[in-house]
Amino acid sequence: MPEKDILSPTAFWDEMAPYYDEYVASTRYKFFKPEDEAKFFNELFKGRRLILDLGCGTGRTIRLLGRCGYKFVGIDISKKMLQIAKGFKQGSYVLADIRHLPFLDSTFDAAFSLHGGVSHLKTFDEKLQVFKEISRALKPRGLLFIDVRNPYRRDTGETFVVEWPAGKKKIKTMGYALWPKDAREILRENQFKLKHLLGDYDLKEKYTKGSKRLIIIASKKP
Repeated sequence: MPEKDILSPTAFWDEMAPYYDEYVASTRYKFFKPEDEAKFFNELFKGRRLILDLGCGTGRTIRLLGRCGYKFVGIDISKKMLQIAKGFKQGSYVLADIRHLPFLDSTFDAAFSLHGGVSHLKTFDEKLQVFKEISRALKPRGLLFIDVRNPYRRDTGETFVVEWPAGKKKIKTMGYALWPKDAREILRENQFKLKHLLGDYDLKEKYTKGSKRLIIIASKKP
């Protein structure tokens, strides 16, 4: 694949911004209805108040959970995504990179990253640093939810191409695996206790190498 066809993550999400909500509605909602997604996260975040969306995009998830009584802050590297998110006037939004969170220590009760947001992190050290930043920003006992592709999928592996339709064309960026073994080590190094390793948005569906997703639910140690 010619290198010129591969966009940086920022350029990819900027170009995807006008089409993002429609694309998610036409794909994700086929197997995970909005009401079911809202119920899942509402139960997961129960008892928590201030929640950080790591890679919030257009604020879709924040809007989905906006009636549940939580206070949300969303960060993203895409200005165009955030312009759309701010237009709905739900939640607070900050242009920021996940590697350097512009928040004080022990600020949030929970943090989450959906749609493989951390898959843009190429090296183990980058992932380690990001989880360190997340741990710093979370309160003790704070909840962490991470959703990425299962690296054992045939279309994934150590590196993979992320391809989404943006209007009449397809755009591409690179993704990098988060392996279960590495995830466990990174969590230990950053004072997290692993609570669940799932293969889908169902607490009963344990992760296996044949799973479509790799979903991590962890809590920061006291």
